[in-house]
Amino acid sequence: MRLNIEKEKEIRLKEINRTIVFLESSLIDHYTNLEEKLSSLIEIRRLEKEIKKVEYQFDLKFTKFRYKKGIEVLKMVYEKILSLDHHFATLRSFQDISTLSNPNSYPEFVKIKESLKSHTKSKDPIRLPAFLDNNPLVSMGYTVVSSFFGTGNKKKRKSELSKISCLLDFTLSMNSDLKTIYYETDFLKLTNDDLRKDCLQMFSDYIKVIDYNYSLEYCRERDDWDKVFKSLYRYIESIEDQIIRSSGKLSYEVIHDVNSLEFSVYKLLKFVDEYSNFIHQGEKYYQKFLTILQGYKNKEVCIEDLPKQYSELEKEIKTSIDKFETAYKIAELRGTKLRDLLYGNPE
Repeated sequence: MRLNIEKEKEIRLKEINRTIVFLESSLIDHYTNLEEKLSSLIEIRRLEKEIKKVEYQFDLKFTKFRYKKGIEVLKMVYEKILSLDHHFATLRSFQDISTLSNPNSYPEFVKIKESLKSHTKSKDPIRLPAFLDNNPLVSMGYTVVSSFFGTGNKKKRKSELSKISCLLDFTLSMNSDLKTIYYETDFLKLTNDDLRKDCLQMFSDYIKVIDYNYSLEYCRERDDWDKVFKSLYRYIESIEDQIIRSSGKLSYEVIHDVNSLEFSVYKLLKFVDEYSNFIHQGEKYYQKFLTILQGYKNKEVCIEDLPKQYSELEKEIKTSIDKFETAYKIAELRGTKLRDLLYGNPE
């Protein structure tokens, strides 16, 4: 824990300061000869520089472990993004929504529509162009008009219209809302695609600081994480060596190297925020989709006649909400791992 490391640092600095106080007292001691006083002065100067080195070394410990935890966080977030990719790829929503919102997708509607067409008053009716005949709204309107003004058995036409009345009401009432679900789900999918690309770029930018020059995909496929951490340890050792050799003042190179690590962690935290915001946004979208589906006014009246895809889509959206609340969230980043990333937690 950071408090333990701070305590260790404090103990070490107190030891040095006690030694300095002791040496300073020897300077005013009448029994200390000149040579001993000179030696004490030299040792005091060395210990004052040692204080700086100790502070640098302990600060570097925090930076090292923040950076290391950042690698682990990136790895975790990428896995969650890939899970989201799979989530969107396997959604039935796209095909279900296009089916649900178009009455021509239902065999019973097509059958009755064709039956009603064949009983129109005109012996030579005007045929709708194919693209209009496939248009959901035009097709529904044509069918309803045919049922009212067609020829043939009125009772039969009334019965046929009754059979598809719930289907017509549902597709007409929900057509626009279902398209909203369709396009907004597609928006979420595209946003996740962008997030995946950003994660790959984030990894490249993050890792190049320690001279690891392979992609996240390469590292993941070959389970190359040990090499990543070895690159980090080598990088830190080189900085530590420079601190040890320093005269108490850090060189430009050391400051630059440490700042590069710190800046990388800062950029990663911003990326984690972007991911968290996307998950929060996705959860809100799916809550909205559920409200839309459950908002169908005649659900109770028509429940028996509604297509099975309706209940399946409702179930899928509920499952998606649960996943956005649990599986895709990075709650652990708001706990231990994020504290490690922000404050350091050396092993």
